[in-house]
Amino acid sequence: MIDISKQEWKFVAWITLAVIVITFAPLVYGYFNTPDGKIFLFNPNVNYYDHQVYYAQIGQIAAGDYFFKDLFTSEAQPMGIFNPFWFLVGLAAKVFSLPPAVAFHAARLLLIPAFMAVAYYAVAFFFEEEKRKLCLVFLTFASGWGWLVHETISSRFNVLDMNVPEAFPITALYSMPHFIAALALFLLVFLFSCMAFSSCRLRYSIFAGVCALALFSFHPYHVYSIFGVLGALIIIEALRHKKPPWLHIKHAAIIFLFSLPALAYYAWIFSNIPIRYEHFLQNITLTPPFFVVINSYGLLMPLAFLGVFSIVKNSQKRAQDIFLIVWFFTQFALLMLLPVKTQIRLAMGLQYPVVFLAVGGIYYLLQVYPLKPLAHILAQDKGLPRYVIASFLCLVFVTIFCMSSIMIIANDFLFYTDAKNPTSFYLEQDAHEAMLWLKNTPKNSVILSAFESGNLIPSFSLRQVFLGHHHETAQWEKKYAAWNYFLTEASDTARAAFLQEHSIDYFFFGPEEKKQASFDPATKPFFENVFENNSVVIYKVKQ
Repeated sequence: MIDISKQEWKFVAWITLAVIVITFAPLVYGYFNTPDGKIFLFNPNVNYYDHQVYYAQIGQIAAGDYFFKDLFTSEAQPMGIFNPFWFLVGLAAKVFSLPPAVAFHAARLLLIPAFMAVAYYAVAFFFEEEKRKLCLVFLTFASGWGWLVHETISSRFNVLDMNVPEAFPITALYSMPHFIAALALFLLVFLFSCMAFSSCRLRYSIFAGVCALALFSFHPYHVYSIFGVLGALIIIEALRHKKPPWLHIKHAAIIFLFSLPALAYYAWIFSNIPIRYEHFLQNITLTPPFFVVINSYGLLMPLAFLGVFSIVKNSQKRAQDIFLIVWFFTQFALLMLLPVKTQIRLAMGLQYPVVFLAVGGIYYLLQVYPLKPLAHILAQDKGLPRYVIASFLCLVFVTIFCMSSIMIIANDFLFYTDAKNPTSFYLEQDAHEAMLWLKNTPKNSVILSAFESGNLIPSFSLRQVFLGHHHETAQWEKKYAAWNYFLTEASDTARAAFLQEHSIDYFFFGPEEKKQASFDPATKPFFENVFENNSVVIYKVKQ
């Protein structure tokens, strides 16, 4: 039984409140800073294109389409897919009449305290009380030094602590609710696994299996991490004890059996819904080179190795310490070496063993080079009160471990202050009005527009677009080239053929489209003006 005092939970509550304030402050600022004539899109800068995908899914579910479709591509889709996480968010949006963006961030608000409770429960399992608070602070806020190289290499590589929000809790808590849920479930799978190994109780294996099923049902990328770590642990235990570790084998088998429905469903989706398989093929997110990954963890990584050293050196090794080492090295190896298209997704959850080991490394350093005499000298000889020393240590922590997340959040304040780009953070009201009007079109309509508009239209109109999100639009590069040719070089005959070939029903002609177009749609016989305001004209394609 893990014993956690009321004082500890009060500390967790204060940290949770700080996280909520930090992660919602930019959005509150952005909303109240909305320029006249525009609407706020509730997008942080990190992965801001992705937010519209989830808003569109929530909107479909709220409208009663529980098996939602990919609205960011034009192909016919006779069936949609079911995602239990977004189903719950969409159902809440329907019940409480919430706009998709509000439901999205409301889910994030509710999940933050749940994640913090799970995280502290795990911290309490691995550490005695005196180390827990420091570990929670590091787990919640610490990241690496990606901010030092981001500007120079971001065009070539994804820097984990700047570009991959699910890799670190603070950026996950700031960006996406399903990342928060996935992080919590990921941690619970391994926490219950450790409990099952230490207590030999079947119920903890069942709990781990249920959490794995829930995780894979909406975020299946982590199959490799979960079973990779459990498989490596089985091998290590077999080598240590020179016999099959049946407890660990049975535990892994139980988790696999519970996971089967979710894994089978995704296998069925890829086999029977070509659009989803096309999305999988385009979703290429590879891990950057070794030096970029190491830099993304900054000082945490050498501290983690020091923590490994302290465990190896100790003759009295706890089972959970061995688990941490196996978890750390296995998941890091998978992140760097596993040849899959979604390789970088395996960074999610790696922060847990890194921080747990790093905190062990810090306390090992304090045993070798204690700081208490230094603090005593500063307080006595310099007349410094304890709160000054504490403030200094906080400043050191923030400077060394928090600059990447600070830059992400600070940059969003800057982006929300400068609203020059209307399709990233703010949208012109005329364009918004036009996108909402598209709800009047038949449900299976396909809208032609520029990529920037196409990434927004589905979330407001719940209609399919020809060209939208890079990964969600099937054959994106081919379609982008075809769109560019249609808009700039094609003859009228070729344009008419293009519209028929791709079953285009409406042409959204707004500010982005006008910038690129070399022709006036109003003069073309295959277009009929059906909507117009100061900035946007919507044309129906004549059949």
